[in-house]
Amino acid sequence: MSDKKLAVDIAADMLNGLDPEQKEKVIELMKEKDPTMTAEIVDHLFKVESLTLLTPKMMSDFLKAVPLKVLGHALKIEDRRIADFFYQNMSARMAEDLRFHLEEEKIPKEKAFEAHRVLKKTCEKLIAEGAIILRHDSDKLV
Repeated sequence: MSDKKLAVDIAADMLNGLDPEQKEKVIELMKEKDPTMTAEIVDHLFKVESLTLLTPKMMSDFLKAVPLKVLGHALKIEDRRIADFFYQNMSARMAEDLRFHLEEEKIPKEKAFEAHRVLKKTCEKLIAEGAIILRHDSDKLV
């Protein structure tokens, strides 16, 4: 991993540890200093693997907002353990539908990347609304 990529990942992780209001303030200050680097860091704020932190209630809200087809297509380019998390935490019927879109349905690679972008945007919206919280220390929240 390059030093720049490592720095971007570390900065994104640090920003993710802030509450949303603080995060926005820091991002605005960063934009003034280096808009290009800030854009790169912001692009790394949400990681699909963070979805494995969803609680049952958040999972329900998430699945209402994200079509299974989009989720399945987006997960085609992610680690298998993320799909396994969803299979284990949804109804058998939903898991069957997700498995079809993820494992059986063949799509162009660009369509998977587009679904990934849609998933990311939807998750960012849910996070901003407070519908989901994807922090490792979320078990400490009251």
